[in-house]
Amino acid sequence: MRYLTVQDILWIHLQLGGTNDAYRFADLEEATFYQYAYGDSRSVQDQAARLLWGFTKKAPLATHNAEVALLATKGFLIANGFRLTAKFSASAPDSLAAAKEAIHAASEPDPHAHTAEVRTILGDLLATAAMA
Repeated sequence: MRYLTVQDILWIHLQLGGTNDAYRFADLEEATFYQYAYGDSRSVQDQAARLLWGFTKKAPLATHNAEVALLATKGFLIANGFRLTAKFSASAPDSLAAAKEAIHAASEPDPHAHTAEVRTILGDLLATAAMA
C-alpha cells in the first residue's frame, strides 16, 4: 500500500493555490491520516473513500480543501493500482458510506498499474486538470 504524506498534501495545495495559506497542522495531519484504516486495511477503494470524506470533513487548509482532497484521493487510488472510470465530485460527501459509494462507482483495478512515484502521479493529475 502506498500512502500520501503531509508534505504531498501541502505540495498539492501549493500547486493549486500558488501558496500555502494558513493551515492547522494537527488537523492537516489528522486529515491526511484518514487514508489509513484500522484493522483490515486491504481495500484501497474504502481507504480512498476515508481520505476523501475525512479530509473534506476536517478541512484543515484555509483554502482549496475540496480540491486537495479530490486530487489526493485520485492520486492514492492510482498509486495503489486503480484507475478512474468516471468523474466524482470535489464536494464533501454527506457520509463515509456516500464517499465509498462514489469511489467504488468511479474506480476499478488497473491491469496496467502505475508504478511511478506518488509525486509524479500527482503532477500528472494536476497537469491533466489544468488542461481540462
